[in-house]
Amino acid sequence: MSDIWGYPYRLGITLFLIVGTALLTVGFVGIAVWLEKSFKNEKIKK
Repeated sequence: MSDIWGYPYRLGITLFLIVGTALLTVGFVGIAVWLEKSFKNEKIKK
């Protein structure tokens, strides 16, 4: 019985880690791009 419940549980954790890592990567890249654009806009304004 432990194998029946253990596999979906491990699969869920794996999917959660993959999705979490992907979201962190996308968020980090998005923030970096946004900061770069804001710095460029400030330079243009000056």
